[in-house]
Amino acid sequence: MDRGMRNYRAGLLAVSALLAGTASLRAPAQQIVPPPATEPAAPATPASPEAPPVVIRVQTIAESRWEGVLEAFSLQEGLRLRPAGSAVRSIAAADVVRIKTGSTPVTPGAGHWIVRLAGGDVLYGRPVDSTAEGLRLETAELGVLDLSLDVLCGLHAPVPAAAAGADRLSAFERASYGREDAVLMANGDVLRGFVTAVSGQHVVIESGTEARQVPLGLVVAVRLAAGEPVTPTGLYGVAFLAQGGRVTLTEMTWAADHVQARLRAGPVVRFPAGELLSLEVYGGRWEWLARRAPTSFQHTPMLGLDFGWAANRNVLGGLLRVAGQDYEHGLGVHSRCRLVYDLGGGFTVFTTSFGMDDDSGPLADVAVLVLIDGQPRFEQSQVRVGKLHGPLRLDVTGARRLELLVDFGDHGDIQDRFDWIEPALVR
Repeated sequence: MDRGMRNYRAGLLAVSALLAGTASLRAPAQQIVPPPATEPAAPATPASPEAPPVVIRVQTIAESRWEGVLEAFSLQEGLRLRPAGSAVRSIAAADVVRIKTGSTPVTPGAGHWIVRLAGGDVLYGRPVDSTAEGLRLETAELGVLDLSLDVLCGLHAPVPAAAAGADRLSAFERASYGREDAVLMANGDVLRGFVTAVSGQHVVIESGTEARQVPLGLVVAVRLAAGEPVTPTGLYGVAFLAQGGRVTLTEMTWAADHVQARLRAGPVVRFPAGELLSLEVYGGRWEWLARRAPTSFQHTPMLGLDFGWAANRNVLGGLLRVAGQDYEHGLGVHSRCRLVYDLGGGFTVFTTSFGMDDDSGPLADVAVLVLIDGQPRFEQSQVRVGKLHGPLRLDVTGARRLELLVDFGDHGDIQDRFDWIEPALVR
């Protein structure tokens, strides 16, 4: 969406909110005023005496796994961890890969919509009001937020996969509407145009000279032509929340009882630490290979059926799952294939695990080869379904080229759906 269109939308939103009497000068309950841009969002706050200790599990760039009580964490000052029976250990934030807590996932309450933001962030909540900027959302985990429509990709009511209308919703989300917004109605109709307001009562969409106010109860989903997300600079975190939310956080501090940070979507939030399932750190010394585009990919089928490759999915588009375990990061391919990456001499370590995806069949069997600057550095034959191999860790200091080859096994390419699990590069 270009700057003129964003300004036009902002003007329409302001007029719409004023005419509807929904604009408010009162800040949302859980949203706080951000500090100056030159300062962190807030200093780490010591835990209150009543706050129970938070036991966390930490993965670092050295593949070390630490477990202990969280003393404090911030993207500026790093992690302070107290392992059982040991002194407090300090770890630089740039050396942290992920932190997991013992919080338990829960199902969002009835009536929570799924809200998708530019850049892949997801929130669960109830639309409350339209505002001069966009949408006021009462979220399941972060309290009440004001979000600009320019950062919204869309929202939809929860529709179980087996429910009537699930296929219609899936087709709506896959369809291309160009630069137009779109609204999917409960009767299957799709309205196209320009969404100027979303509230807890209705959606307003303009098409030509006509503006339609559609009751929210008749709406299944809304898609918006959101602008490109702004990638944070420096260190930032991606938080996975207990009720299903996923948000990108900057200027983050975490004490035993709360987390405070700025969302990539704009607002500064403070929420209970118990809502945090895990945190991944980006912009440091660890880089997931799936975030890097290969310089070349080649698939050589045995019988003429071509396959591509998939980032963070198996080759058929499903979840990455090996030996009964799901994984967030990885590459899905099919034999025989070769992925090539340009390292530019800027990394010290390549690490990965691998295995046949659980979606493969009993005849799946491949051979694996990793080459660094054209030289074989690792080989493994008879890779079959049901086992995760690795992690493999190779020195790539000064190397410029990484090749990942998956070759035919004993049964040609039959059922050979293979996953590189959590491949990463370390600076």
